[in-house]
Amino acid sequence: MKTKTGSSFVDPIRKPWVSAGLLALFFMLLPIWPVEGNWWGIPAWSALALLVSLLTSVFTAFVILVVWQDPDESTEGKTDA
Repeated sequence: MKTKTGSSFVDPIRKPWVSAGLLALFFMLLPIWPVEGNWWGIPAWSALALLVSLLTSVFTAFVILVVWQDPDESTEGKTDA
């Protein structure tokens, strides 16, 4: 899709590394991994789920803040008068 300035906007999910990263992280959230025992006093499967959940949140925030550039939110040359 072309913007008013002529540059083309690409949705971040269309970038292969973003979609691959999200798919890998969501796949890691599934409780199918054969982890046993305790990590830091909590069950290993629970600690793994918490760690991957945190990584998913950080990765999503990174994509939103750095990769996603919405052309409609450009404020160059505009005034609120």
